[in-house]
Amino acid sequence: MAEGRDLSNFAQLMVHINGETYFTGEAAFHCEKMKCVARHMPKGERRDRVLAHAEQFLTVTDPAEAKKMGSKRGMPLSQEELEPWDTTHAFLTQRGICNYKCRTYPQILELLKESKGRPLLHLDCRARESNVWGGRVDKITRKLVGQNQLGKIWMQMRETWCGESTE
Repeated sequence: MAEGRDLSNFAQLMVHINGETYFTGEAAFHCEKMKCVARHMPKGERRDRVLAHAEQFLTVTDPAEAKKMGSKRGMPLSQEELEPWDTTHAFLTQRGICNYKCRTYPQILELLKESKGRPLLHLDCRARESNVWGGRVDKITRKLVGQNQLGKIWMQMRETWCGESTE
């Protein structure tokens, strides 16, 4: 049986996207974020710093380190700077990461087939309604808290690659 953690960006699975190879999906996601932000900045010192920070993700092997480097603690980005990333590119990049894993790793397709008919949740035990990528099931209401976009992308991948409807 495939390991469910392989669907996570923290899985130790190489990812090749947009001409670059990363040690994990997490490193790919945050590097692509930095490059997207930089593309929308005017030339100058700030843009150069963001691009230099992006390059560091190419050698990061620890997904937790990649997440920290991609957060406000690693390279603070303003809401304005993040706008192009948040509106479209984040979802396109994550779909690209998931699609690459489906094309490359047989255990991913096995896992998606095994999950047939079940919702996929990118578990975030501290999720709030505003959490985009993950979610959790409220213990009292049994309703999803968070948007669970990564889970939804994986269910779309399951439909595309395994022929199962997400409805």
